[in-house]
Amino acid sequence: VEDGVDTRYAGIYTDVTLEAEAVIEAARTESRFQDIIRSTSDWVWETDVELNLTYVSTRISETLETPPGSLIGRNIFSLGVFEDSSDGLRGKPDLMEARSPFRGRIFLIADNRSRVRRISLSGVPIHDDASGKFIGYRGTGSDVTNEHNAIQSACRSQR
Repeated sequence: VEDGVDTRYAGIYTDVTLEAEAVIEAARTESRFQDIIRSTSDWVWETDVELNLTYVSTRISETLETPPGSLIGRNIFSLGVFEDSSDGLRGKPDLMEARSPFRGRIFLIADNRSRVRRISLSGVPIHDDASGKFIGYRGTGSDVTNEHNAIQSACRSQR
C-alpha cells in the first residue's frame, strides 16, 4: 500500500524448459548434419517440384567459386547438364517424368572461371508425407574432376 492505493502485481509464468531443450537439441542435430556433409561430399542439395534449388550446402561454393545463396531459386539444369544426356534437353525429362532415384551420374557444371567441373551427382525423389505427392529431389554431389583428369592423363601416357 502506497499513499493509500493498494498496488498489486500479477503474472503468469510459463515453464519453457522443454522448448529451450528442443532448440538446443535442434542446434546439436544441425551441427552433426553439417559435420557429416563436410566429411562425405562437396555438395548437398534439395529442389522443389520444378527442380529449382531450395537448399545448397556451403561446400558448393568451393567448387563453383560462387556464394551458395546465389544458387537458391535457380533450376538445377541452369547450372549444368548430365554428361550422358542423349535427349538433347539437358537431362531434365528423365528426372521429371520418371521421378526415380539416380546415383553417380556425371553432371557437367562450369565454375566461376568457366572451367568445366565433373560432379558425381546422386539424388532421390521426395514426397509429401501426407499426400504422397512428388515435391522435389534431395541429393549429394562430389567433385570428381581431378580424379577424371588423372585417369585421362594416365591413359594418354599408356598410349
